Amino acid sequence: MLTALGIALAVEGIALTFWFLLGGMSPAIPWVTALVIALVVLVGVALGSLTVTVTDTTIVVAFGAGWVHRTIPLSIVRGAAPVRNSFWWGWGIRWTPYGWMWNVSGFDAVEITYASGKKFRIGTNQPMELTAAINAAIGTAPGP
Repeated sequence: MLTALGIALAVEGIALTFWFLLGGMSPAIPWVTALVIALVVLVGVALGSLTVTVTDTTIVVAFGAGWVHRTIPLSIVRGAAPVRNSFWWGWGIRWTPYGWMWNVSGFDAVEITYASGKKFRIGTNQPMELTAAINAAIGTAPGP
């Protein structure tokens, strides 16, 4: 996410430099710049990391500061398996051919299969550990 922030700020800086050199700088530009920077920082804080917590009854997946999160009751989970995402699917919150995916970096993920047959992917740099934690928790979760 820091790379994206750096690229966004560099592109904006280059655009503002050309605009200034061409005589198009207006008094509103510093405010627009501040607004764009604040927006990029806010998105970075909101979506810059992904935390997964497995308890005896739920899986909680939270981006950044936790403003964007999802709680999955273990009672509806039938299994978890490590998978590899396609680079075409990108990062963030995405719809894939296998269902929803939440991911911030890399291509490794854990695919959760619900009792309904639907699937949900969680991006992680520790797919084996997360898979083991979820499958272990399912054994202790109360049934539907």
